[in-house]
Amino acid sequence: MKYRNLKSVYDLSATPYYLKGSGYYEGFIFPWTVSDFSLIEAIECGIVKIPRLPVDDDTIIDDVIYRTLWDHIGDRLPKKVGNTDASSWVMPVELEGALRSLYRSYEKSFNHWHENLRRFGEAPPVMIVVCNNTIVSRLVYDWIAGRVLPKDDGTYSYKPGNLPILSNSDANDLMLARPHTILIDSAELESGDVLSKDFKEAASLEIERFKEEFLRRTPGADPEKISESDLLREVMNTVGKKGQLGEHIRCVVSVSMLTEGW
Repeated sequence: MKYRNLKSVYDLSATPYYLKGSGYYEGFIFPWTVSDFSLIEAIECGIVKIPRLPVDDDTIIDDVIYRTLWDHIGDRLPKKVGNTDASSWVMPVELEGALRSLYRSYEKSFNHWHENLRRFGEAPPVMIVVCNNTIVSRLVYDWIAGRVLPKDDGTYSYKPGNLPILSNSDANDLMLARPHTILIDSAELESGDVLSKDFKEAASLEIERFKEEFLRRTPGADPEKISESDLLREVMNTVGKKGQLGEHIRCVVSVSMLTEGW
């Protein structure tokens, strides 16, 4: 039997190996893999960002907490089922300590960028927080960036975040048109109302560039049908890229879907 017009199929995966529970040995690479380009190699080549872990473990317990943070706080975080009110949630002290530790390291990098690299058009460094589910990611995001508080008269006020450089408010506690911190998870992408009017006005030039690029990639498509979720994805995809939607982002809060790619 002869086959004609066969086409090759290529599958690009961030995890080309068997996972736990698959029935195969965990971590074994797929036997059909042609090339394995590891995350470490990608970091060394400058393709992906260099990850950093909290290094100044200032907990009062005589133990290294931040290297195994999940073991200490996993059972105290909200589960995916149900809802948690941000105003009543108390962040575990170990988690707050880890975030503040990472922020201190970030602050040093940010100050170096502000004093030495900003004038050359370099984008600011980015702090990335990966959470276990969308409820936790929303709570952590609100703690870092601040949140909108509705008033009885129908107006809103803004509660600043706990990490000043990453807060989405200015010195007068007013919301920034272009946020410093964004939340990327399935709940946020599916909400349909993720970007403020002020952001879309402030980033109008970058949005038009994105629509032009979208037309080049997909001839015949209608750029006016680009959704806010599409724009948020573009913000995420262009973090650290000059002149694009994600240029000014300093912090990304997400769920585990970003673990390998970032």
